[in-house]
Amino acid sequence: SPLERVLPISLEMRREHRKLSLAIAVALDRSGSMAAPVGGGRVKMDLANLGTVQVLDLLSPNDELGVIAVDSSPHVIVPMDTVEANASARGRILSIDSMGGGIFIYEALSSAASMLLSAKAETRHIILFADAADSEEPGNYEMLIEKCRQANVSISVIGLGTEADVDANLLKEIARRGGGECYFTASAEEIPRLFAQDTFTVARSTFVDQPTPFQFTAGFALLGATPAATPPALGGYNLCYLRPEATLAAVTTDEYTAPTVAAWNAGNGRVVCFC
Repeated sequence: SPLERVLPISLEMRREHRKLSLAIAVALDRSGSMAAPVGGGRVKMDLANLGTVQVLDLLSPNDELGVIAVDSSPHVIVPMDTVEANASARGRILSIDSMGGGIFIYEALSSAASMLLSAKAETRHIILFADAADSEEPGNYEMLIEKCRQANVSISVIGLGTEADVDANLLKEIARRGGGECYFTASAEEIPRLFAQDTFTVARSTFVDQPTPFQFTAGFALLGATPAATPPALGGYNLCYLRPEATLAAVTTDEYTAPTVAAWNAGNGRVVCFC
């Protein structure tokens, strides 16, 4: 984002700090509405396909990915396997076509959940992409999602449309019950970014939620304040990375030696981050 570029810390995802491997099953709406043109010779389906490729690109080689295209029934495009093994599936993903009908939500979720049963990863996640105005046949999705949660499977939803659309509340409820995020966009051009955003959120998993001691550095004096001699432990922090030109003012004393306070000049101003 524009904000990230002026921060003295980087929000990048570093694979060496990933504690848990990740498996993602992507369930794509390929109903008739996905054939609508969006300019540049592309249709909505093309952008959903690009979003799925973003997921493939963001994951580590040993993470796992599976892809299902759904209309009135599910169709396995890419079986669940490691990203390394599925690297050659890019062409299959990009060539998914809209096939008419509507998306059957229960079939999409059930098939994605079944696909994740074969995954070896500790963290399992479903990305459901659906038309917010044409999501049909949810069935007993509440019970299905509860079983997913018990199996440590989370669910996020990317809805093409707005929160005012007829099926938007259903999609929001699926994400709420699934412990994931729900994104809406009326602009098909935004779809790939939302796929990337959700993958980044799930894969990063870098909020350290346990008490962590930290210490001030000499750089803290540049902020114009006198630090406490023995600061109390942090209740938790976001694991970020200091940019080379930035000033480190405080740092954790755990295995990550992560920046807690960092600063630098940006344009005519100064940016300080407290993580």
